[in-house]
Amino acid sequence: MARSFDLLIVDDDAAQVLLLGLLLQELDLSHRYHHCSSGAETLDFLHRRPPFEQAPRPHLILLDLNMPGMDGCEVLRRVKSDPELRSIPVVMLSTSRSLEDVHACYDAHANAYMKKPTDLDSNVAMLRHLDQFWTDCELVPG
Repeated sequence: MARSFDLLIVDDDAAQVLLLGLLLQELDLSHRYHHCSSGAETLDFLHRRPPFEQAPRPHLILLDLNMPGMDGCEVLRRVKSDPELRSIPVVMLSTSRSLEDVHACYDAHANAYMKKPTDLDSNVAMLRHLDQFWTDCELVPG
């Protein structure tokens, strides 16, 4: 039986986050999702700094590569260099097909680098694949 988990979506595109949240409900996936719109906010959430003192530890982070200020690769480096956070799986999402970006993310210990969905069907497919892999196949630290 599939388990539900806490998903942290890090993206400065509020419409994309809203769509993912609606699709989680529409697909009847019981995962709880949380949203951060910047790298600094993400680090506050993960370290449970105000106003996130009650934030859950996410089981999976979906991290947009291209954000203003601190980009996703820098957030990834900070997460993976922190002994308290490094075991959280991080899936990078980007419209970039640059091999330089892909290599930089994997060098910073991304668990995956995925094409950012650009339409409804692609978003549905991504969520279904992530749900299948991360709930049915992958074992993640609790």
